[in-house]
Amino acid sequence: MMPMAVMLVNQEGHITHANELAQGHMGTSLRCMAGRHLADFLQPSSEVIAMVERALQGETVADDAFCGRQNHMPYSLHFGPMQDQKGVVIGLIPEANRSEVEEHAKRHEMAETVARIALEMAHEVKNPLAALRGAAQLLHEQSTGDAAEISAHILAEVDRIKDRIDTFLQVGPRANVAMTEINIHALLDDVCKASEHVQVRRVYDPSLPNLWVHETRLRQAIENLWVNALEADS
Repeated sequence: MMPMAVMLVNQEGHITHANELAQGHMGTSLRCMAGRHLADFLQPSSEVIAMVERALQGETVADDAFCGRQNHMPYSLHFGPMQDQKGVVIGLIPEANRSEVEEHAKRHEMAETVARIALEMAHEVKNPLAALRGAAQLLHEQSTGDAAEISAHILAEVDRIKDRIDTFLQVGPRANVAMTEINIHALLDDVCKASEHVQVRRVYDPSLPNLWVHETRLRQAIENLWVNALEADS
């Protein structure tokens, strides 16, 4: 993700926060910016005030007709309401970087489109797969000898494909993410087993609370890290 200059203002349009990139563009520190109106740093004032008011009404708006009062650089500003609608978040994009940001956004949108199509195809494959498994199960129950062995192999392959599709679907927006409460220390103990070639020294913080996570995903991630560490040490 490309870094972006970001500022937050309250309902009166007064700055409450600005990240380091925004402070650099405005040529001053957060201490000097806090409490002052956004229009003190960007112009034209009437447009700045109008955009803030629209964002406070719940709109997400953008325009490229702004410039800094101190550096006189042209900016494209993006205004959006904060979740509690008690303020506005503003993203500043220098016009010199605008084409780069737009290209990045296009690539991101294209990647999302490809992922969505892939997920739809996975669902399309999964539906007839269930029917195929049912037919294979029925055939297996009625078969003997070589036919039973072949039908068992078909069942195993169908189940393997289904598992792969289910795993793939868990990375998309349609994923059914079941969150459970776990003790991270217990999970680490279970995954990171010592061996004759590896000694494990555990330094845990007992004050850490339990975590709400997708246990299967977290376990898989930790197992991957553990296997990689063992392979690197061998």
